Amino acid sequence: MESAVTDFSFKLYQVLCEGGGNLFMSPYSVSAALMLTMLGAKGESEEQIKQVLGVAGVPNPHQAYQKLHATLTGKSKDVA
Repeated sequence: MESAVTDFSFKLYQVLCEGGGNLFMSPYSVSAALMLTMLGAKGESEEQIKQVLGVAGVPNPHQAYQKLHATLTGKSKDVA
Protein backbone atom coordinates (compact mmCIF):
# COMPACT_ATOMS: atom_id res chain seq x y z
CA MET A 1 0.00 0.00 0.00
CA GLU A 2 2.85 2.37 0.80
CA SER A 3 4.25 2.10 -2.72
CA ALA A 4 0.78 2.69 -4.22
CA VAL A 5 0.34 5.89 -2.19
CA THR A 6 3.86 7.04 -3.10
CA ASP A 7 3.33 6.37 -6.81
CA PHE A 8 -0.04 8.15 -6.73
CA SER A 9 1.57 11.12 -4.96
CA PHE A 10 4.27 11.55 -7.60
CA LYS A 11 1.81 11.16 -10.48
CA LEU A 12 -0.57 13.69 -8.92
CA TYR A 13 2.29 16.13 -8.37
CA GLN A 14 3.43 15.80 -11.99
CA VAL A 15 -0.07 16.48 -13.32
CA LEU A 16 -0.66 19.45 -11.04
CA CYS A 17 2.74 20.98 -11.85
CA GLU A 18 1.95 21.10 -15.56
CA GLY A 19 0.19 24.43 -15.02
CA GLY A 20 3.32 26.03 -13.57
CA GLY A 21 3.35 28.40 -10.63
CA ASN A 22 3.42 27.56 -6.96
CA LEU A 23 1.79 24.41 -5.69
CA PHE A 24 0.66 23.38 -2.24
CA MET A 25 -1.23 20.13 -1.79
CA SER A 26 -1.45 17.03 0.34
CA PRO A 27 -1.38 13.93 -1.85
CA TYR A 28 -2.11 11.78 1.20
CA SER A 29 -5.31 13.75 1.84
CA VAL A 30 -6.33 13.44 -1.81
CA SER A 31 -5.74 9.69 -1.73
CA ALA A 32 -7.68 9.42 1.55
CA ALA A 33 -10.63 11.27 0.00
CA LEU A 34 -10.54 8.97 -3.02
CA MET A 35 -10.43 5.91 -0.75
CA LEU A 36 -13.55 7.21 1.02
CA THR A 37 -15.22 7.85 -2.33
CA MET A 38 -14.35 4.32 -3.39
CA LEU A 39 -16.39 2.98 -0.46
CA GLY A 40 -19.55 4.23 -2.16
CA ALA A 41 -18.50 3.42 -5.70
CA LYS A 42 -19.45 0.24 -7.49
CA GLY A 43 -18.65 -1.35 -10.82
CA GLU A 44 -16.71 0.70 -13.35
CA SER A 45 -16.40 3.73 -11.05
CA GLU A 46 -14.85 1.64 -8.30
CA GLU A 47 -12.42 0.03 -10.76
CA GLN A 48 -11.40 3.43 -12.16
CA ILE A 49 -10.66 4.77 -8.68
CA LYS A 50 -8.63 1.64 -7.91
CA GLN A 51 -6.64 2.18 -11.12
CA VAL A 52 -5.97 5.85 -10.31
CA LEU A 53 -4.83 5.00 -6.78
CA GLY A 54 -2.79 2.04 -7.99
CA VAL A 55 -4.56 -0.42 -5.68
CA ALA A 56 -6.29 -2.58 -8.29
CA GLY A 57 -4.19 -5.57 -7.24
CA VAL A 58 -4.54 -5.03 -3.49
CA PRO A 59 -6.94 -7.65 -2.04
CA ASN A 60 -8.53 -5.34 0.58
CA PRO A 61 -7.38 -1.79 -0.13
CA HIS A 62 -9.44 -0.17 2.63
CA GLN A 63 -7.98 -2.42 5.30
CA ALA A 64 -4.47 -1.86 3.94
CA TYR A 65 -5.03 1.91 3.88
CA GLN A 66 -6.37 1.83 7.44
CA LYS A 67 -3.21 0.01 8.56
CA LEU A 68 -1.01 2.56 6.75
CA HIS A 69 -2.93 5.43 8.35
CA ALA A 70 -2.53 3.87 11.80
CA THR A 71 1.21 3.51 11.22
CA LEU A 72 1.58 7.11 10.06
CA THR A 73 -0.44 8.53 12.95
CA GLY A 74 1.30 6.42 15.59
CA LYS A 75 -1.80 4.36 16.36
CA SER A 76 -0.41 1.11 15.03
CA LYS A 77 0.45 -1.83 17.23
CA ASP A 78 3.29 -2.56 14.79
CA VAL A 79 5.23 0.58 15.73
CA ALA A 80 7.35 0.47 18.88
